[in-house]
Amino acid sequence: MESRNPWWMDDPELVGVGQRALEELERGFDEDKPHKGGDADPFVAEFYSGEAGRALSAARDDLAAALQRYEDAVFAARTAGFSWTEIGRLLGVSRQQVHRKFGRAES
Repeated sequence: MESRNPWWMDDPELVGVGQRALEELERGFDEDKPHKGGDADPFVAEFYSGEAGRALSAARDDLAAALQRYEDAVFAARTAGFSWTEIGRLLGVSRQQVHRKFGRAES
């Protein structure tokens, strides 16, 4: 007849992990030595700090501002008489790409 215990209760690896954890708890931590728990879990650190979320929001805002500056610079250059070729060269893209993106808005 089979044992009615769940599989994990008799698993030798899990039993060993449990015994080691219990030994550590019974031994306690030496108060004079810092605990070497390794690096903090990034998920938990983010949960408490919110740093990654704030960084993403700031990056989104920076990108929106940069895209607006890019557009404003293109329109200012066109107003100043720059050709699509000159604008494309200065931006490091083809004149067709700049014209395709901003040509209709200029009309």
